Amino acid sequence: MKKIAFTLAEVLITLGIIGVVAAITMPILIGHYNKQVWVNQLKKTVSTLENGFKLAMAENEVEKLSETTLWQSAGTTCTGGVDSSACDNFYTNFQKYFNVTYSKSTTQRLFGNLSNPSNTAYGSKMQINFPSSAQIQLNSLKQIPTGGTFGPHLSIVDIVVDVNGIKKPNVMGRDVFLFGVTEYGQVIPYGSDAANNAFCSTPYNKTLSSCGNDFGSWNWDTYSSIGCIPQALGFYCAARIMAEGWKMNY
Repeated sequence: MKKIAFTLAEVLITLGIIGVVAAITMPILIGHYNKQVWVNQLKKTVSTLENGFKLAMAENEVEKLSETTLWQSAGTTCTGGVDSSACDNFYTNFQKYFNVTYSKSTTQRLFGNLSNPSNTAYGSKMQINFPSSAQIQLNSLKQIPTGGTFGPHLSIVDIVVDVNGIKKPNVMGRDVFLFGVTEYGQVIPYGSDAANNAFCSTPYNKTLSSCGNDFGSWNWDTYSSIGCIPQALGFYCAARIMAEGWKMNY
């Protein structure tokens, strides 16, 4: 009976083809996997932040975050920096609502951007550490809502979120995202429909409805320089992820 078998040459050719296909597809599969991990961590971190703020308001029986003992403990001189002694009371209270540790390191972590990941022109002091490995930095903390040229109008604090801490890529729009927080404890991303009223004089309400001064060009898909499109810096990418059903489609 004649036996049929592959020759060594045929086996080597087959293995070579498999190797080429793997070399092409593996980076794509790894890229998709990383995106899903970053998005899941982002979703978890946003939920953790909102739940903590809601707990603070419920415990104090108030409807505004600025009226809680947590926020009042910041006084008028703490603007969010962990390294500032003026914020000691605030962060002591902050830990009552969030399972975090923090350090007073003054070292900035530099971030790349969506259009040029190697261009580390932006940075933040990622001093607040979550058990999930996510790290955040609070900026521009205030008692009365102000600001909003590039971010959410009239927020009471801005938050930089690095969903995987010191791990790479440390790129805006990949694992680093920007948010503002309303008086009602809503965590809203830069460049979202809720945040695009850039120059509103009316604070947010519970439904995040428009204040009647719609600057749609500040949204993630139209404001090219800092939006979430390939040629942009990626400041508005959390808004795109959330708008597209918690998916990183870029």
